[in-house]
Amino acid sequence: MRKVRLGEAARVLTILTPHAGKVAAVAKGVCRSQSKMSGHLELFTHSQLELARGRNLDTVVNCQTINSFHHLKNNLLGMAYATYFCELADAFCERDLECHSLFLLLIQCLKQLEHNINDAELVRSYFEMHCLIESGYCPQSRLCVNCSQKIKEETNYFCLKSGGIMCPACAQFESFSFAVSVPAIKILRLLSEEKLDVCLRLKVKNEQFAELNQILGRFISFILERQLRTPSWIAKTKAVCASSSAAFLYSDNNYQI
Repeated sequence: MRKVRLGEAARVLTILTPHAGKVAAVAKGVCRSQSKMSGHLELFTHSQLELARGRNLDTVVNCQTINSFHHLKNNLLGMAYATYFCELADAFCERDLECHSLFLLLIQCLKQLEHNINDAELVRSYFEMHCLIESGYCPQSRLCVNCSQKIKEETNYFCLKSGGIMCPACAQFESFSFAVSVPAIKILRLLSEEKLDVCLRLKVKNEQFAELNQILGRFISFILERQLRTPSWIAKTKAVCASSSAAFLYSDNNYQI
């Protein structure tokens, strides 16, 4: 999920494992051009590793790639989303604690990104929601988190402090809340209750994605008590890709003329 240079030829890797949680390990000599391990230890690579246990850091002894996500790494936008997913998994996963479900979730979402980058925003929302669920912070979206009354189809509020939807009557006394629309609440319910393949059938408008990013992003930041760095990179990358596409179409039209 993360790598840091150590000396001239080594790297310290932050690795997500299914049964041991986050593991910090050093890969010696991996920066050398003749290293046989470098390709197996790249970011966003699903690999089978053999580690030698150490007091502070483990050492990578052997490695073999299972899935390199080659096409994903060749896509700038895909790289931005993958980096965000890894930062989020890193934030929610503890060292030496089993996180098998989160590990499988990350692999599943990276595979979907590689398969179809057009699903990236929906996969992002799904990944955010299920990171919250796996960590015990599933947002309540069917009953008011304060009075436990059924949420009606009207403008309601999301309460960061209480972790879910709050009816208008209760929200007027709560400062840690902001308005959410009826479609956003329905999408939140589907994301939390259905599998990814079902959620991918949704037709979501851009303004609804913006609202979902606000709801889940603010809730995640509230829980972690800090802002994540990569969401802003996704926004900048999308702007760069959009401007590049526009420039390409313009130059292509000029060529045809």
